[in-house]
Amino acid sequence: ISCSLVGSEMCIRDRDTVAYAYDYHRLLALKSNLLLNKGLYFEAYTLCCRLSEYFASVGDWDMKALCDGNTGLIYLFIDDYQEALKYIEKAQSWFAESGQTDMLLLTQQQVAYIYEQTGKKDKATELLKNVIDNFPADGRLDIKSYCMLSYSRLLKKANDKKKWIDNAIEAATKSNDWQCRMSAVKNKAFWFFENGMIDSARILAEKLYVQSNTNLLKFGQKGDVCDLLSQIYGKEKRWKEAYEMKMRASEYRDSIHGSQVSSSILKGKVKLAIVSQEYQLRELEMEKSQLKIILWIGSVSLILLLIVSMIAINLLRKKVRSEKKLRELEKKELEMKIFDEITKVDTKNRELSSSQLLSMAKNEKISDIITYLETEQDEGNIDVRTCLLYTSDAADDRIS
Repeated sequence: ISCSLVGSEMCIRDRDTVAYAYDYHRLLALKSNLLLNKGLYFEAYTLCCRLSEYFASVGDWDMKALCDGNTGLIYLFIDDYQEALKYIEKAQSWFAESGQTDMLLLTQQQVAYIYEQTGKKDKATELLKNVIDNFPADGRLDIKSYCMLSYSRLLKKANDKKKWIDNAIEAATKSNDWQCRMSAVKNKAFWFFENGMIDSARILAEKLYVQSNTNLLKFGQKGDVCDLLSQIYGKEKRWKEAYEMKMRASEYRDSIHGSQVSSSILKGKVKLAIVSQEYQLRELEMEKSQLKIILWIGSVSLILLLIVSMIAINLLRKKVRSEKKLRELEKKELEMKIFDEITKVDTKNRELSSSQLLSMAKNEKISDIITYLETEQDEGNIDVRTCLLYTSDAADDRIS
């Protein structure tokens, strides 16, 4: 776990950018690597999750894959193999797509380790054998050595294990990586011990113990060596030295994390902190989801309100148009009635005018008759008084 992914050469790869925010997050990625190596797993986890989102937002999938890989390593530390596999496989997928062979091999070794820890030893053996057989000529030899050591642990025959441990020591020596070489030699010392070669195991273990005191990059190796020496001294009945080595192993492991708590307690604390944070994140996601639902309901309600308003406005317009047509019809009917009344009045006026004209004509006739009679009377031709009534009746008949 201490051999974290962000520690690779990809962290110092040149990248043209004018965005200082991006450079700042690259430095934070290095910080997460340091936190992980110091055993501050929760702080590293929090930072890796944040950085993964940021690098995804800016399209730097290399750095995102590294952050995901480190997150997987943190889950691996707390024995949450399901989550560890999920994150490491995400990183592995990108490394395969982008052609980053070394990082792909490293993640494959970690996946094999997860298979081994979850009882899928056949899958782990098959994966590691495939990695070793197809290892590229220019691949990192320290990774090859680690893969060989992991493969040797899965083998049942002692001679097969020895063969692959020796191959791992050879690859580690060529890699010039102190930690890798120490890990390979430590496995050889354990192999000697398991197969009853106590003297050979003690000689290697004591050399490793001396070497571990001269290098700061121990990363837990010294604790394993002390454990082995404790078991060897126990076999040789050197009880005092065995007890001292056991105590040194315990003290050293506790000092790696800068505290006096055991590894199991630290795992529990990290797991509890991660679960707590994930719970908070889920709560935030639920709040976001609820807000989206509220916004959606509000939007739908607004749309429905607009639709209802449009329907109401449309119905109101139809009603107004209907009432307008009705008023126009009533107006036409009223105009027709008024026109009929005017026509009747006009007809009566014409009839009245005709009556007046007839009366006037009658009066003129009567006046003419009276004038005529008066003239005849003056001339002595007729008697007006005796003929007046007859003349009037006769005049009426002629007028008629």
